[in-house]
Parts: sequence; C-alpha cells; structure tokens
Amino acid sequence: MKVLDEAKAIIFDLDGTLYEGDDHFKLYIKLTSEKLSHEKDKKKYAQEVQDILNGKHPMRIGTVLDKKRRNILTVDPFTFDIKKVTDWSGIQLSEEEVLDIYGSKIKYNVHQFTFIGDGWSPPVAVAAQYGLSPEIVRGVYQQVKETMVSGDYTLPITEGLKEGLWRLKRASKTLILMTNSDEADVRRLLAALGLTSCFSYLLTSAKKPFKSTTNFKQILEKYHLIPEEVVSVGDNFFNEIAPALRLGMKGVYITQKDFPYKSANLTVVKTLSNQI
Repeated sequence: MKVLDEAKAIIFDLDGTLYEGDDHFKLYIKLTSEKLSHEKDKKKYAQEVQDILNGKHPMRIGTVLDKKRRNILTVDPFTFDIKKVTDWSGIQLSEEEVLDIYGSKIKYNVHQFTFIGDGWSPPVAVAAQYGLSPEIVRGVYQQVKETMVSGDYTLPITEGLKEGLWRLKRASKTLILMTNSDEADVRRLLAALGLTSCFSYLLTSAKKPFKSTTNFKQILEKYHLIPEEVVSVGDNFFNEIAPALRLGMKGVYITQKDFPYKSANLTVVKTLSNQI
C-alpha cells in the first residue's frame, strides 16, 4: 500500500485491524444475552444488537450514544457538529431541543458519551437498555478476550499481514500498536497472531477516542516525527482515523461499508489482507 510505504511510522489498532472476522462479536452477544433472566429478553437483546451491526437500528456504527438520556447522535466525525439526534426508538428531536440539550456540537466526555465506532460497542450500549450493569458486561468482555486466545477458539489470521508487517519493519518503518485493550490481553493476542516482535512500541489501555489526540502527539514527540510522516491504521473512525486526520497525519480506515467522507489523507479499504 503506497501510503504505508511512504510513511516513516505507522500506528496500528489491534482489534478488528490485526485480525478480522466477527465470531468474537457473536460470542460477545451470546454470552452477554445469557446474563439476562428471561428467554424473551435474551432473544430481543441479541436481535437489537444485530440490527445495529446491520444498520437496521437508529443506532449504528458511526453514531454516538448519550448514555444518560439514551439519545443517539449523528455527528460529523471530523468536527463533531451535530447533524441529527433521535431517541432510542428513532423519534427525532427538534433543532430547538438539540440546541437546548447539547448546543451545536458535542464535547468529549467519557462519562456521558459512547462512540459507536466498531462492533465492540453495541453489545455494551444495548445491555444498559436491559438493566445489565457495566461491571457485568465488562466481565463478559474479559471472558471473550480470554476465549480468543484459548485452544478452543480459532483466531482469524489476516492473510499476508504478518509478512507485510515484517516487510515494513525491514524497510526501517517504526511500527507502533495503540489499543484500548490492557497489556495482558494485548500480549496474549499478539502471541496468538505471531506478531509479538513486530512493534517498536505498545501503547495499551489508550483510552481512545478521548485520549487519541494526546497519544498521537506524544508519539510524534517521542519519535521526532511530523504528522505528514505518520499513518494511523484502524477499523474505528472515531478512535484511530478522525483524530489522526485532524492533526495532519494520514489514515487507513478498514470498513466493509460504504463510507461517505473524503479526505486527501484518507485511504479506505475493506481489509488489510495481502495489502501491505
């Protein structure tokens, strides 16, 4: 990929970037649904999450959830200007209501907003509708992560990725991993993927998107780089791509869906398979 070959440093996400597939999301939904008491709720929960992933729900990948009010916000991912707000059922709020509650754009607040940037977010967002606490869902998440590196799970390997990363490393590119996963999870997954020695720096528990910009700036300073020399690669536009583009970095966004936003510094791909 030309944009990677021209870079001095490349910052990779982990989940959904260095491995693909959706079996882990299916497991996450299944195990979370089993925490519900009633069979009817289990089925409704699973269907609602699946509707979000399939774009058949007011919430979808690329929207923002107001956790307190349970409103769903459609925002410009570069400027965070609010374009539309609906309640959970899809009823749209008036412009006056939106301005009264939020103003014209959202401000980062980890306690108020969840950015629905990839498949890990919907199971958590919907669980709250069914009364499951964040602690319960976090426990399920850890169970899924542990299962993914066990002998009972086949981790989906992206074809050509390992060879491509080593090619980039041999070409003197600085390869960095920046992920929200904790260090123990990261090291287990990298070992399972055979990528343990590929990266010069692991930035774990990165608190994306709320600290993405700060993290990127620290990496630029640490390696004495200017933004134009660095590429961020990931499957979550809020977490990895928009903050990079705002700093003048380049971005490679991995998505299976049509993506409406254009930028001279943005490359959109469906997979990294055999591309690097």
